[in-house]
Amino acid sequence: MTKLRRDDYTVGWICPLEVEQTAALAMLDEEHDRLPQPATDHNVYTLGRIAGHNVVIAGLYQPGNNPAATVVTQMRTTFPNLKFGLLVGIGGGVPVRTDTGMIRLGHVVVSKPAGGHSGAVQYDHGKAKAGRFERTGALAPPPAVLLGAAQDLAAKRARAREDPLGENIKRIDTSIRTLRRYKYPGAAEDRLHRPGYEHRQPVVPCDECGCDPLQRIVRPTDDEGDEGDEPYIAVHRGTIASGELVVKDALLRDRLAEEGLLCFEMEAAGALADFPCIVIRGISDYCDSHKNDQWHGYAAAAAAAYARQLFFHMPVDEVERIPEAAKAVCSYPLHELAPVAAFVQRPILRDAIREQLTRAAGEQGGGPRKVGVWGFGGGGKSQLALSYLQHYRDDYDATFWIQAGQPASIDRDFVEIRRLLPHSASGESNGPEEVRQDVLAWFARRTGKWLFVFDGADHLDKRDEKFTDFLRYIPQSPGVHVVFTSRSTGAKKLSTFGGVRVAELEEDQAVTLFLKHVAVPRTRGRTEEEARAIVEELGRLALAVTIAASYVADTPRLKQNLTQYLEEFRRRRRQLLDRLPDGLADEYDHSIMTVWETSYAAVHDRLPAACRLLTLLAFVNYEDIFLELFGLRPDAGGEEVAGRWMSVVSDQAMDLQRVEECFAVLERYSLVQQQADAEAYSIHRLVHAWDRDRLGAEEIDRFCRAALEMLYSATQDCGDGPETKRRLVPHLRANFDEVARLGIDAEEEAVAVVDCVEAIGVFTADIGSWGEAAAMKKEVLEKRQRILGDEHPDTITAMNNLAITLGDMGKREEAAAMRKEAAAMRKEVLEKMQRILGDEHPATISAMNNFAITLGDMGKREEAAAMKKEVLEKRQRILGDEHPDTITAMNNLAITLGDMGKREEAAAMRKEAAAMKKEVLEKRRMILGDEHPDTISAMGNLANTLGDMGKLEEAAAMKKEVLEKRQRILGDEHPASVQSKTALAANVENLSRPPKRPRI
Repeated sequence: MTKLRRDDYTVGWICPLEVEQTAALAMLDEEHDRLPQPATDHNVYTLGRIAGHNVVIAGLYQPGNNPAATVVTQMRTTFPNLKFGLLVGIGGGVPVRTDTGMIRLGHVVVSKPAGGHSGAVQYDHGKAKAGRFERTGALAPPPAVLLGAAQDLAAKRARAREDPLGENIKRIDTSIRTLRRYKYPGAAEDRLHRPGYEHRQPVVPCDECGCDPLQRIVRPTDDEGDEGDEPYIAVHRGTIASGELVVKDALLRDRLAEEGLLCFEMEAAGALADFPCIVIRGISDYCDSHKNDQWHGYAAAAAAAYARQLFFHMPVDEVERIPEAAKAVCSYPLHELAPVAAFVQRPILRDAIREQLTRAAGEQGGGPRKVGVWGFGGGGKSQLALSYLQHYRDDYDATFWIQAGQPASIDRDFVEIRRLLPHSASGESNGPEEVRQDVLAWFARRTGKWLFVFDGADHLDKRDEKFTDFLRYIPQSPGVHVVFTSRSTGAKKLSTFGGVRVAELEEDQAVTLFLKHVAVPRTRGRTEEEARAIVEELGRLALAVTIAASYVADTPRLKQNLTQYLEEFRRRRRQLLDRLPDGLADEYDHSIMTVWETSYAAVHDRLPAACRLLTLLAFVNYEDIFLELFGLRPDAGGEEVAGRWMSVVSDQAMDLQRVEECFAVLERYSLVQQQADAEAYSIHRLVHAWDRDRLGAEEIDRFCRAALEMLYSATQDCGDGPETKRRLVPHLRANFDEVARLGIDAEEEAVAVVDCVEAIGVFTADIGSWGEAAAMKKEVLEKRQRILGDEHPDTITAMNNLAITLGDMGKREEAAAMRKEAAAMRKEVLEKMQRILGDEHPATISAMNNFAITLGDMGKREEAAAMKKEVLEKRQRILGDEHPDTITAMNNLAITLGDMGKREEAAAMRKEAAAMKKEVLEKRRMILGDEHPDTISAMGNLANTLGDMGKLEEAAAMKKEVLEKRQRILGDEHPASVQSKTALAANVENLSRPPKRPRI
């Protein structure tokens, strides 16, 4: 078969029913190969040629105006060079006399402008006035080339010896069993009943249900041939009525027929609104209750035969010269819209809009397609929508940009739309509601593809006093595409398929946007690297990048050295964000700060506690904000949040539902975002910074302390799970940075803050976050020295705690210096405690133990062993053998004895160490339990000693148990787990080697 291109097809043939489609296929001179079509086009096409014209035949998935509109819209998109269409099938006839005789079953009615009508009207969209039919707007008339062809066919057919329509019908071989339905039923089966006489029994034929033959109307016969012969197919040209319902009422038929209507059908109104088309209908019934299917086949064949013959009266070259199907309206720019000069395309988001607007309807039905483009202020939503409009403008018959910030601006734009629409149904009405209805009615009567962009549709919450019901402004047509831009996540619910969220720019997009505005070539030195650092600091937020770049472009000193901007931004962040981009006032009429303040005010009107919660979150990290931060669990139910810190958020008690309500309102206005991969929220880093910057000094102090108390409570209540503990660390770090800047005057308040920081420092050290722990403990030490003085016990304890962490965290390259510093600090601590507290005080003994551990780490094992032995003896004497601190001392001494052994003493020392470590392990198991970290450490120490003694298999089994317990309790990434895995691997490697004799 022949295979052409989609652009080669110039005529569309639409046949709603299967019986019509079969007849249409028989009229092709040749059939062509099918062609690939867009994923969004679900029509099934038959391609072919008639009289040199390339024709596309399509059926409908169901009868009616809306399905016809959908099929025609998709057909025109897939075959863009279509000039016009033929709507061919069966219809109900009005039994009146025309210039060509009485309309009978099997005749053909063809649309033609007549009596003030365009050739087709919608009867169910008319208004009854004084018993008369009044149309509300004409459908598109048939194109001139088709009207000319119909007239030429009529003239030449009248002179022909052989009827071409009769020859065309013979193309359907009715000897084939499945095609017998296309035979002429015979004049005797053409029965017309009196208008008031109703059919007796639905579905059952008149002959079988008892319909009275006397109620039939006897009409004079036309010259149609002898009884039983194929008749002459009379063609009547005039007005066809189209509606959504099948007419089965002879009285209604006759009343409407007074307006000159010849035929009733169900698809023309959908196809003809904007697509040039001629309607061809074979008459299969008389629009009364006596309908049956007997005439369907022949009527469909008669209509197809006429349609085929029309092609022979249209020269191919003349058709090809016709422009593609004319569009009803042009694209009207309602405002001076232009993309920002340096706009950077975002094709992934733009394509996501397109995909949702053109996706198969499925369960969503055939109404307008809506996509909400939503995200925080300054993210680039309007520019993205404008990019979509300009990229796909040629795919639409018209595009409309509507300022949707408030109802008055929407009403103003609808007035302009109505003014521009050709053949508008409006009269002199000027009220907003009448204008809206006029515009919607205009689109309802037409097919085509229309794009409406509602920009700034922010008030989508029905509880918002500024709420706008945007659905009232959307034409209910399958060809309508709607894009909303909104800061409200309510745009998701307006969307047909979920909408598109606009978040940060991709890194390369942000860099490109910045450099376009600055107009600095990428080739200059480290320009791109410097720009990358700037856009990351700005969180890759489109408006923030634009504002920063415009400032740099206008400041020569910064243009020459981009790194200076970062320094200035960190000093003057609020002032720099609160400016309009110079030279871009037409594109941006608000600063980014104004945009966020507007959202903040809307949230405050809705739920003030949500605003205060957002402010509290300015003093923790801006990512991974999870419920456990507030002392809540997802299964907390009605459990209330404990802690004084919650008073800064609300005077009322807060529980899980209340906190979630706050987040829901904040998310609705895009001030927070729910993270897709976790039960947590995040805040854009600039929104997070803005929320802090807008506070005065007193509020900063109050909210910062509240956040510190909240995090302290979280560290105490998070349980033993390593995952939750690790998730707390970024929040602890962020809050600590704020606390370190607090100017605390009152001693009592200062001590309370420092106590919280100290407890959090211990927490971070316990989970292996040594860097955070060291920074916090150093801050605690400095503040205690300033507040309490060097000699205070709490100051000495702070110094001791910092020394422990420094000793624990050492990396290889830093180990020597850290150990030296730790030793000096621990020695100083010990001397102060001995002088102030005495030699026997538990704190002094602990300081001696810590100093001894540091000496051992520095290689001074003999000095360390002597000191550890003294610690053990004192603890045995003061605390007793069973005290955990005594067991720790015994363990520490055993470790040192195992590490320091000289050759001649090694065997005895290892044996003694093993015995001590075994005793330590047994006591810890008995007192602390098998799962306690100290018990597991003791097991690891004993395993190491057994390995040193050559008992590798026993050591390996014990090290494996240690590793499994640490992974289960602490997690795979904890330093202790990693250390255990390394130790076990080394032990396994030693097992694979040939055995060696123990060293003596």
